[in-house]
Amino acid sequence: AIFQILSLATFFVAITAVGITILNIERRTWGVVAVQASSTVATGAAALWLVRFGLPGIGAAFLAGNVASSIVVVSLLLLRPKQWQNIPQPGRRPADIGPLLTPYGIASYKETTLGNGSHNETILITTPTAHYVLRIYRPNTQPNAIIMRELRFMNYLRKCGIETPEIIRYGQGNALLCRTVDGMRWQSVLMKFAAGAHPEAYTPALLADMAKNQALIHTYGRAYTRQAGKNVSHLPFSLRLRQWLVGLFAPAGYSHFDYDATNVLAENDHVVCILDFEGMRYGPFVFCIYYTLSHIYRQHRSASLVRAYLKAYQTTRPLKQAEKIIVQISLLLTYRTSALLRLYS
Repeated sequence: AIFQILSLATFFVAITAVGITILNIERRTWGVVAVQASSTVATGAAALWLVRFGLPGIGAAFLAGNVASSIVVVSLLLLRPKQWQNIPQPGRRPADIGPLLTPYGIASYKETTLGNGSHNETILITTPTAHYVLRIYRPNTQPNAIIMRELRFMNYLRKCGIETPEIIRYGQGNALLCRTVDGMRWQSVLMKFAAGAHPEAYTPALLADMAKNQALIHTYGRAYTRQAGKNVSHLPFSLRLRQWLVGLFAPAGYSHFDYDATNVLAENDHVVCILDFEGMRYGPFVFCIYYTLSHIYRQHRSASLVRAYLKAYQTTRPLKQAEKIIVQISLLLTYRTSALLRLYS
């Protein structure tokens, strides 16, 4: 009986999963919370009543929770506010970017949209005398305080000798421009153009230089905590909880957390600029290291490159034993290959 109950529950699990995905797309976080809360309450209440029937009773409680969450998610979608049905979502940039360049005294320019993995817009601005990069943040996604936190960390690393984009300021030294264009409020940052290209592959020389830079970011990021504090209030609760648990065993500080070949510019296997700090935050460094190593392994399926990266990283910042264990277990659970059993010499 238990297997029939669980099979039936799977149908409602699928309905809930699709509904939550739609709610996330619409940024209706309260709706996601309501769905999850209904499932938790219904499952708990049913379990208290049905536990006397043993395993089939627990299965029935699980089914009741999923039925409840499905009913809630379908109701939320059917009763969707008109704003989600009728108002188009804003684009990634205004049709005319001129008003975003006027404060810098730029009137004559050519624009070229640059490809990037960000949901923001990156545009190359070519003037008769110089090249710049304009970053336009997608409307209604980031408060000014979060963007300024990103820019301050970039500036701090640059002062420490890490190659990050140089911010062009306007007015009385302002870094972030906020301006309304065609009725939409836009946030943008102008930066000096950095030469180099995104690497197509991870070579040993490039990995060594990337590892050194990441280790330095972590070293400086830990020191940066003393002046910036451990501000994590803007992070989702689930991420804060994971970071707190891992932080009990591993060092934490400010870092990039999206550090891979798509976010660096290189020349001759040497990193010349580190880009896209929009994911920077305070957290355990093992999260940042795991992300980078995972990207390397997915692209090349080479445990030797992962080992070489870790070896190069530790010449600048030796890993704690807990960090080594967490990184290795995380990679093994993700890729399930014996090739990753020996990562440290």
